[in-house]
Amino acid sequence: HLVWLVGPDYGQTEQELGYLHGWFQRKNLLLYASLPQEGPRELRLGHGAFPGTCVIETKSGQHAERLGSVAPDIIGVCEAGQVPDSVRLMLIGRAAEKRAEIIYSGTLEDDEGHRQWAWYQELALAWLDGKECDEMHDCAAEHNAYSLPSWANRVVYPGGRNDPEILRQEGLFDEYTFKRRIAAEPTGLQFQVYPELDYLRDELLVPLPAD
Repeated sequence: HLVWLVGPDYGQTEQELGYLHGWFQRKNLLLYASLPQEGPRELRLGHGAFPGTCVIETKSGQHAERLGSVAPDIIGVCEAGQVPDSVRLMLIGRAAEKRAEIIYSGTLEDDEGHRQWAWYQELALAWLDGKECDEMHDCAAEHNAYSLPSWANRVVYPGGRNDPEILRQEGLFDEYTFKRRIAAEPTGLQFQVYPELDYLRDELLVPLPAD
């Protein structure tokens, strides 16, 4: 099996691959690991009579043209909100050959220097509500979305939703920020990025007067 971990760049797949590397190593399933400081990384897994049965490769959304290699069996998208919609569409095409499942994951809060693309929030809202994605596909049948709030980590927040620290943060943040940053609720973006801004730039944007 071939598994892809795709991120906005190679660096943002490092954390997820690091988790997998540690887990498989402890389970004695890791046969080979290529973990350079920069660029693509790779894990090869196997066990007993089944050596080399799974390969995990990292891919960068900055190099969309390199997503046209051997079709994967499953695709994980790391920090999906920072991946352009053009890459998402290309991944759907790559998934078609083997009917690969695509898992989009990532945070909802805005991070300085990293823009969030509108498609991630919009699909999350549609799939959580079970609304139709389009005229041909029912999201409730084909897709699922899950929110993982901060208080789900009972090691850090043993009181769950009513943990004193969660309640303190709820008082510190405005409602919009708390829902996105702590409750992991897709509440929409304040500064959305739409593809129309690319191909309608000249029509939508006009220069200000010199004064």
